[in-house]
Amino acid sequence: MKYKVLFLSLLKLHYILSCFCLIFISSAMGYESNSAKQVNKLMAKPLVDITGIWHFISSQPQESSIYQPLESMVIIKFFQQGRWIHTAYQANSKKAVFIAGGRYSFDGKQLIEIIDYHSKDSNAIGITTYYQVTFDAEILQVSGVYRVANSTPWKVEEYWRVEQSVHEFR
Repeated sequence: MKYKVLFLSLLKLHYILSCFCLIFISSAMGYESNSAKQVNKLMAKPLVDITGIWHFISSQPQESSIYQPLESMVIIKFFQQGRWIHTAYQANSKKAVFIAGGRYSFDGKQLIEIIDYHSKDSNAIGITTYYQVTFDAEILQVSGVYRVANSTPWKVEEYWRVEQSVHEFR
């Protein structure tokens, strides 16, 4: 029980630090190039608010139709005021695996993400990906195709559970 309380405290600290990183990076990215300004004009303002902290549940492997959780990884995604951040770490060692983020637009059905930074793949920077989104209570389903440069397209079918919604921030 003592370790469970310690683990939950560490997890909350991770969320707080990740939120701080999101705010810091978002404010540090206040400058925008002309092309970024043009992209922002094309992106619609969100009509439905997906602001919050989302915890990865499972995804569909590329070779199968069976959805499976990634038991050795913890993956968290934050959406706030047109900015997103995606971070992953190993469940046992707590070692960070990657961090990525950028801008987003969401109209209630389609999520558009632009990658502004990525710790593992600099070729991903500038990529715009379109996802179809559906909600089932506190579960978010994201479907689309992710592709970097001339790489093989990656089919995205993911499920995320809300950890903290916009209403809990207020």
